[in-house]
Amino acid sequence: MASYDLTVKIILLGDYSVNKAEILRALSSVTPGHGVSSLGMRTSALVEMMFVRDGKRVKAKVHDTAGAHGCVLLFDVMQRSTFEHLNEWQEELQAHSATDEIVTTLTGCNSHVTGSKRQVDARTGQEFANYLGVPYEEISVQSVSSVVHLLEKLIDRIVLKASRLPAFSTTIKPLDQKLEDLREKAQAKQKCACVS
Repeated sequence: MASYDLTVKIILLGDYSVNKAEILRALSSVTPGHGVSSLGMRTSALVEMMFVRDGKRVKAKVHDTAGAHGCVLLFDVMQRSTFEHLNEWQEELQAHSATDEIVTTLTGCNSHVTGSKRQVDARTGQEFANYLGVPYEEISVQSVSSVVHLLEKLIDRIVLKASRLPAFSTTIKPLDQKLEDLREKAQAKQKCACVS
């Protein structure tokens, strides 16, 4: 079993049509060398990746689900309604988590789109991010490197927060991994007649 300095869970929040599945697909297609050291499990609802950030081995579990250390709050720059629903998603995040502990980034998808197809400009996205007190990024799911770069920046902020707040740090260390190892050893001892 691989060991990591940190294991973080990152969720994707936003309307149905904001490319969450495409982001997971893009991440699952990444091969080592795009700033990612290795890849682990890949499913339609989860991608696990290993990054080296600030000298630490970080295992990132990217989910399309709730409960996390990091959150990518998403909208589609081509669909104004997905931007207008961000308040609801932020309220949902606040209602179901300790939001002061979740490192969040507001992200506009489809940054490659210009002209009249674009319904939310970068300035509007940045203003809302300022209101929320979070960074603003734009990505194109057509550019895997932009998605990886988004995760790297989010992970850097999570690692920084973990280094400054010991209570936060203990929630993201791979303690469950160690407990699994202990459980497996205990089960093996129970099966072995040689243990007294």
